[in-house]
Formats: sequence, structure tokens, C-alpha cells
Amino acid sequence: MKKNVVKILSFALLLFLITGCQSKKPDTSSNEPVPSQSEQSSESASESESSSEDEQTVYRITYSLQGGILDAPNPDRYTAETETFTLNNPHKTGYLFLGWASNLFSDIRQVVTVEKGTTGDLIFSAKYEYIGEISYYNGENISLLPSQVKDLLSFTDEGDIAKYLYNYHQNYHTGDDAHGVVINFPNPKKLGSATINLYEEEEHQNLAYTTTWLNSYGLAYGNVAIYNLIPNRTYYIEVLGTDGSLLKEDYFSNNEWLRFIKAGNISNMRDGGGKVTEDGITIPYGKVYRSADMNKAYANSQAIDVLVNQLHIKTEIDLRLDVNGDACDPSINIEHCGYWHNDYIFPNFNPNRPFNQTYADNLRKAFLLFTDSNNYPIDFHCSAGADRTGTFSFLLDGLLGVPYETLAIDYEITSFYMGRRWRSNIVKDGENYYFDDTGVMQDDSDNLVAFGKMYNHMMEAYGTSDHKLSSAIANYLKTVVGLTDANINAIKGEMLDLQ
Repeated sequence: MKKNVVKILSFALLLFLITGCQSKKPDTSSNEPVPSQSEQSSESASESESSSEDEQTVYRITYSLQGGILDAPNPDRYTAETETFTLNNPHKTGYLFLGWASNLFSDIRQVVTVEKGTTGDLIFSAKYEYIGEISYYNGENISLLPSQVKDLLSFTDEGDIAKYLYNYHQNYHTGDDAHGVVINFPNPKKLGSATINLYEEEEHQNLAYTTTWLNSYGLAYGNVAIYNLIPNRTYYIEVLGTDGSLLKEDYFSNNEWLRFIKAGNISNMRDGGGKVTEDGITIPYGKVYRSADMNKAYANSQAIDVLVNQLHIKTEIDLRLDVNGDACDPSINIEHCGYWHNDYIFPNFNPNRPFNQTYADNLRKAFLLFTDSNNYPIDFHCSAGADRTGTFSFLLDGLLGVPYETLAIDYEITSFYMGRRWRSNIVKDGENYYFDDTGVMQDDSDNLVAFGKMYNHMMEAYGTSDHKLSSAIANYLKTVVGLTDANINAIKGEMLDLQ
């Protein structure tokens, strides 16, 4: 009996040692993570620190980065006693950071500083502007023309041209601007600036264009748009950082002949170059431009910058009769050579609007400006760059030998900016469209739009034995306007680089 009692007591003692004296394991049945000893110590210290701060109110800061990335974190809480701090800005590939929107202020701010003493929960939301991801042209042929102009120039059949112009008018809206070339590039070192060079040769010879990009916001990428490039070229892109590092190389091409100009608020502006004469000579770019009003009273600062610093205009010919405004910049010489409607400068063209010798004299004054190389580059214009400008362009380019079809298209491009300017009235016959034989689109007290009639009159009244438009215009300019053969040869020499 005594032995059995001893065995029972020994077993109980052993059981106690096994179950009661082992360290208690944490409960792992919960999904909550179990803090380590160091984390628990940290929490205890934090609680102790909070108590020592006399229970200051802690405010939360919430950020909405909208897909952006912060290279350095921003605080997510603060108190009224937190020292003044400035937020780090995010970046987002393909986007330009515009600033923070917040309940702390009503505008959008690039630099946000939270001053000591500020109170309340704060919310900051990042705002961006899409600028495109880093992309490469890799020799792609791109268009620099407004979309409507590009479409019109794609047609060769006169019926298709008439159809496009007719339907555009039926759904009228203003044509868009000339397109630019967008060049974006990586800037991993966040350099303060970069130089963008465009060359006409693969070996980076013959620099055609250069500009500087300033990294005002500390971005890891850059983006520029370049306008008014000479068309029908291949351009080789080189982007260099301020430390001389090569940030990007690329190239693209363009096979268009017409150069449209983006110049601030001046619309309907084009380079007179690119047209091919009947003798196979291409009129050089950068010599002569046509546009709408560019006077001082109208041209804005962006327009003046393009006219003076990009195109280097020296002479402005204002074809308006009732305007005597100043040039937009002192470097430009303005000449007033006004006339009123093209029927007043052609004898026997319209009995209701007889020929006016004063207008013909002003036309002579304008043409003589093209005989002197010191006057180039030249821009001529009226108010809209449509009727008087279109007539002058017809006479000037026609004199050089540009064929009628090219002259007519050049005239009709104005339809996308200043209302219908067709070579003649367009007739819709079922699914077919055509220009009628009158050569007149409009003839009333408001205006005369009669490009086709003007061409027919020129050939009938002043045509010569060779039946060339250039010869007929030369004959008109000599017998009516008062130019000499020497004047005409000088104009052709300057415009076609024949000297």
C-alpha cells in the first residue's frame, strides 16, 4: 500500500514539471501578427513618450499620389509643435507634376510648406499633366501640317477636292494649327537643363535647329515641342545634358512640301517655299510668307517672337487700303500697298467695279520690294490672309511659273480658317461634286471670290503665244502695273535663287 502511494505522488510531481513549469507559448490562433520583443519594447517606449508630451493632439496627413512615386517619404502625422517641414514632390513617368491640391489651401502649389503651429488633419492630392511616355520615332515619316490641310493635299482629282471642300463647309469648324514634333527624353540624373539639337545629316552635321530645356521642377524626364521646321527633310535628334551626357538619339522624316507656320495668334500663315515651277525649280523656303494681320495692334508676344526670332522677317507688306498701322517690332520695315478687291486692279474685269490706277500703282510698289535682296524675308498680308493676299500670291507665284492647280489649292486652304474660298462654285450632283464653269464663288456687295474667273481673264486678256500663265502674268505686270523686264528678272532671280 505504501509503495502504491509513493508511485502516485511521484507521477503527479512529474506531470507538474512537464505541464506547469514550461514557458507559455503565444496564442497563434488569431490572424493578428505577434509583435517581437523589440517591437513591444518600441511600443512601450512610444506610449511612454506620448505621455511625456503632455498628451499633445496628433494629426494625420493623407496623401493621394495618383500613381506617382516619391523618392523620399513625407510624414504621415504631426502635432502643433512639429517643426516646419516641406513636402517632397512625386514624379510619374509620362506626366508633368503640376502641384498639390489640399484642404490646407485653395490653389495648386508646387512647393508646399507646413508651418509649425498648423493644426488639423491634412489631405494632399498630386496633380499632373500628361506629356507622353518616352518614345522614339525611329525614322517614322510624320506630318507637320494641320489635319484638314493634309487631307486636302492628299487629293489629286478635282472632283475629290470639290467634295472635300463642300462637305467641310457643311460641317464647318475652324482648322487646327500646324503640328509640332514632340521630343521626350529620359533625365535620370535630374540635370538642370538639356540641349536639343536637330541635324540634317546622320553624322550630326548641318545643325538645323537647337533649343534649351530647363528642368525647373527636378524631373527625371524632359519634353519639348518644336514647330515651324522646314518640311521635306530627315532630322536627326541629339539631346545632351548639362554634363555632356547623351540623353537621347533619334530621327524622323517628313515628305510634305507645304510649310505651315504656328505664330501665336496670327492665323493662316504659310511659307511661300516648296512649290515647284513648270521648269522644275523649287521655290526656296524662308524667303516669303503670307499671313493674316500681323500689325502691332494685333500680334501677341508669341507671334512677335516667331516673326522676329525664328522667321527673321525684315519687310511687312500690308495690302489693306484703309489701315496704316505700325509693324509689330522695330526690326521690321512695314510698307503700305493697299488695294480693294481684285476686280479693281484688272481693267475690263468687272464693269460694276472699274479699274483703279492708284491700286495698280500700290501693286507696283509691292512687287518692287521683291527685287532687292535686302528686303528678305518678306511677309505680305491683308486682314484675313484671304482675298487680297490670295490674289497677290496668285500673281507672285504664277509669275515664277507655279502651275494653276497648285495656285488654286493654295488659295482654297484659306477655307479652313476664314470661310469659303473656292476657285469656283461647287455643284453637288448626286454622289458627284464639281466646280462649275463660272469661276465665281461669290460676287455681291460684300465680296468678290472669283479665283477661276481671275485665271481665265489673265489668260484671255494677257496671254502670249506660249500659252503659259507665267507669261500672261508678266505681260499684265508690264502693261498695267508698270514693271519692266529688268524688274521681273530681278524678282525671279531673288525668289528662285538664280543669281
